[in-house]
Amino acid sequence: MRRKLGKRFLVYYYAKSKEILIMGNLFLFLAFINVQIQASSLDLKLVSMSLQNGSLYEMLKSIEEQTGFGFLYSESEIDITEKVSVNAQNMPLDVLLGEVLPKLGVDFEIDELVIVLKPQMEKKEALGDQRYDKKIAVKGRIIDKEGLPLPGATIIDLKSRRGVITDSDGNYTILVADSSSVLRISFVGFKTIELTVGSQTIIDVQLQYSDDEIDEVVVTGIVQISKSSFTGTATIVKAEELISMGSDNVIKSLTLLDPSLNILDNNVFGSNPNVLPEISLRGDAILSVPNTSIDRTSLSADPNQPVFIMDDFETTLTKVIDMDMNRIESVTILKDAAATAMYGSRAANGVIVITTKQPEAGKLQVSYNLNTDFSFPDLGSYDILNAEELFGLQKDLGLYDYLMEAENTGVHKVTAIEKYVAQGVNTDWLAQPVRNAVGQKHSLNLMGGDKYMRYMLDVNYSDKPGVMKESGRKNSGIALTLNYNINDQLIFRNRLSVDKNNAENSPYGSFDYYAKMPSFLPINYANGQPIERYAIPIYDTGSTTYFPQYNPVYEAGVGNSDESEYTNINNNFSLEWRMTSALKLKANLSYTFQNSKSHQFNSPESYLYWSVSDPEKRGSYAFDDVSTESYYGNAIFNYMKEMNGHFINASLGYNISSSSSELLGFKAVGFAASNFDNPAFASSYATGEVPDASEQTVRLIGGLASVNYSYDRRFLADFTYRLDGSSQFGSNDKTAGFYSAGLGWNIHHENFLKGNSFISLFKIKGTYGETGSVNFSAYQAKDVLQYYKSTRYLGGLGTYLAALGNENLTWQTTSTLDLGADFGFFSNIISGSFNYYNKNTSDMIMDVTTPPSIGFNSFKENLGEMENKGFEFALRAKLMNRDKIKWNVYLSGYQNKSKILGIGNALKSYNELSDQAGLTDAELQEYEENNGSSTSYINETSHDFYVRFEEGESNTAIYAVRSLGIDPMTGKEIFLTKDGEPTFTWNAEDKVIVGDTEATLRGNFGTNVAYGPLEMSFTFSYSMGAQQYNYTLVDKVENSNKYYNVDRRVLEETWMEPGDVVRFKSNVLNWGNMSYTPASDRFVQDYSYINLSSMNINYYLPERFYTKLGMESMRLSFNMSDVFNWSTVKMERGTSYPYARSFSMGLRANF
Repeated sequence: MRRKLGKRFLVYYYAKSKEILIMGNLFLFLAFINVQIQASSLDLKLVSMSLQNGSLYEMLKSIEEQTGFGFLYSESEIDITEKVSVNAQNMPLDVLLGEVLPKLGVDFEIDELVIVLKPQMEKKEALGDQRYDKKIAVKGRIIDKEGLPLPGATIIDLKSRRGVITDSDGNYTILVADSSSVLRISFVGFKTIELTVGSQTIIDVQLQYSDDEIDEVVVTGIVQISKSSFTGTATIVKAEELISMGSDNVIKSLTLLDPSLNILDNNVFGSNPNVLPEISLRGDAILSVPNTSIDRTSLSADPNQPVFIMDDFETTLTKVIDMDMNRIESVTILKDAAATAMYGSRAANGVIVITTKQPEAGKLQVSYNLNTDFSFPDLGSYDILNAEELFGLQKDLGLYDYLMEAENTGVHKVTAIEKYVAQGVNTDWLAQPVRNAVGQKHSLNLMGGDKYMRYMLDVNYSDKPGVMKESGRKNSGIALTLNYNINDQLIFRNRLSVDKNNAENSPYGSFDYYAKMPSFLPINYANGQPIERYAIPIYDTGSTTYFPQYNPVYEAGVGNSDESEYTNINNNFSLEWRMTSALKLKANLSYTFQNSKSHQFNSPESYLYWSVSDPEKRGSYAFDDVSTESYYGNAIFNYMKEMNGHFINASLGYNISSSSSELLGFKAVGFAASNFDNPAFASSYATGEVPDASEQTVRLIGGLASVNYSYDRRFLADFTYRLDGSSQFGSNDKTAGFYSAGLGWNIHHENFLKGNSFISLFKIKGTYGETGSVNFSAYQAKDVLQYYKSTRYLGGLGTYLAALGNENLTWQTTSTLDLGADFGFFSNIISGSFNYYNKNTSDMIMDVTTPPSIGFNSFKENLGEMENKGFEFALRAKLMNRDKIKWNVYLSGYQNKSKILGIGNALKSYNELSDQAGLTDAELQEYEENNGSSTSYINETSHDFYVRFEEGESNTAIYAVRSLGIDPMTGKEIFLTKDGEPTFTWNAEDKVIVGDTEATLRGNFGTNVAYGPLEMSFTFSYSMGAQQYNYTLVDKVENSNKYYNVDRRVLEETWMEPGDVVRFKSNVLNWGNMSYTPASDRFVQDYSYINLSSMNINYYLPERFYTKLGMESMRLSFNMSDVFNWSTVKMERGTSYPYARSFSMGLRANF
């Protein structure tokens, strides 16, 4: 019988898409369509393979997949189960066959795209018929640890030397000599096992993955480069590693695997599922430029976000956060210029490339994943007073003395508090807006097809309720992927996806309001109905008046709502044409449409309208509708060839993109009741407002050339050049050039280290290059005109110059030097890497303040410069590696230090304004005219301005006036001037650097253990050497409003009388008035922590539990995130939205 592994046929494929993208790609396609492929190009076919003691069949199959050649042979003459060992890196096909086949007694001939195998004459005569004697029939199935079949696995009877190969379902049947026969079962990438037949006639085997290192591929989203020949710095994360860190979202899992990717700890929004994380890679390459109203909240803008690429197409952080993690095959984090320069003006902040799973050939495969998530509010950082403690504190401080001396109503109100306390009212306000939440995630995947046509259908749904009541996020999506392969030379791929998201914010408001509610106030009346407002006046520290306290629980029920949604439709089409064995064209076309809506309704019954007497002004509805349409296309020619040890991987290509968005919004007011929340029931638009509409369009075109070169697998080089043209640049310079170059040396491939049992890997490398970023809006470089929408003249609309452009405005440039080494010892039992980097960002875009006489406060200019330098390392050790048990440990670390090298006058102005709590001289004068002295206001708000921008200093430095503590005799704070002189007077000019929020070292460490079907992993995060400005000490202790609830440290560590040696002073004056302490280093604390960030357990059930249900495998999983955290700083976490502890239980079933 003759067998042909490769089949060939040709079809005609036609695809229609948007004209602007098709024209560019079609031009290149037609320009090269007449390239002639000659059959004599066999010497151009390059093969890479690492096969140790594998079968001949495995070698032939790998060659077919890489080259497109098919093999023809007779099974009675060629034993494809014979063992071969091959270690080839881009070796010409004829050389490889000439080295391997003669040793097996096999000759080969080439007939166009078919290679004919036949036995050498001597072997053919010796074959005879003995090898076909039938004895005992043994059958079974070979699967992997997840129960998936392994087609092409080799089974050999070591006694008779007979061998067979498993079919596409992993099934086999073999004739063995007798019951003492030993079967050897092997498959590439898996451990080979041997077992005795005995009395068994059915033998099913589950193979375990091998620990042999396979050369990884760096997926850049544009080209693929062998990691062993790549000089750039990249972290490659497999799907299994990602999911073992938790199922919350991709970014959170990545930060536990690579500490250079950092999520800013958002102490305000905590675990709010509807707030995107602020992330950076290797520090901030760009300064957040504040305006005159900047505070610690608005400083959390994120201009340092990396670029996200999914399956060769750019995507958004929102879509990455919302995506189903089970779709991911791998993630590559590109860090230095050699790795990111391909993205030019978008790459200064790094690139994260996500590769999703592709359809596999074979019968229909069905995979279902279920995760049930349990979340619990983490309120352990809150330590507030109970009713008796709070009322006792207030009386000791004399807060109600003025009421006792006032009219009888005041006495009555104090008595009312005493009555509440006497009745045992001790309301747990922290528990009112929170809940234990149960969420779920479902994903269903169907795939199948053959070598030529493959399909995959993904369906997913997730419901992630937040720990604040009625908050949550829901995602659903469906995607269809089709791959069509024409004779292994022309491949078409198309993926169409539709994703839907709904987000709902809690009507219970901000959590910090509950944290300060007096615990002696009850929630409900005696009849169980919530109290609307409290008759007891609470002193308003911002004025000399009093106002009633509203009940936040009542407020949550009046009908307020805050919701948003989006629908995303995306189609990605790609074409891959293997023009020759060395030359390939890959073209991509993408279309994306997204519509986002948001609705915010404030009920007319809300406390916000207590003082509004006009019913037509009570209640409001705000609506925004944003539609975005994006096109993207590229074409990349890739050439790979090895010639006498010289390997070249070169790419040449271009890309075009266009993104347009339109916004429509309005705010309506005047609603009759909370149930009439449709804008149709509004009485009018908000005072002075009309519907708002805007649009913006951004276009980009770029060209790319890159070369990856290696000689003899020892000496390495990379070079990339990219030219970008952007509509965002100023008209005087519409293009930007970027480049990178790198050199490397695989020392372990040198002759003097060959056979060395100690050093198995030693690679050194260095790169340098320039990348860019465009951190400004679409029309920032242009003069912008706007219409007078509220004023008309003769029926027409006038215009005015709304923004001053800058024709010279251009990109920000980041130059990066990166030096590193990869190493491994004792066959990589111990392995790791170390990298040092120095990033310098110049031409940062900053505001230039202008005289008011020209009509504008500022315009944009390329002025700033900043430096980031640091190092990162990763270590991994295989402590145990046996058949049934594996034990690995790992440690990673990261350090970054920033320095501001140049700032614009806007930042200099900000430094001056920060000393006046953000007020200009005119605003400060107006404040003093209306309120008297501004000292109290400046003192209170000075804590929001601990950030300054000084040349030569870190952008994460903390500035404050130094303090010697509280004087025990007077209770006043003793400050230090810049010259080190003690004083009782606080002066903003005495601010110096008192700390830095950037850690000296932070990273992760952990372990994973596998024992048979059980797998466990534990990941810890650590940080040391940082400082933190503890706002809890400010807002809830020293500067706290004592009419509200406060931190327990007010009782224990506040100055009350002469002689008290304590940390905090009292801020209560006579008649209930309060003073405020300005910013000092008393509130700056050393910040180090250790967190058990993730605990994961997987268990693969025995076959007997699921086969009756028609399943091929079943896996159970348990994951717990944020298990515990230890910190040197005690502060309230999640002030607006609490943090949460969570765990999930999962099930994965394959059919």
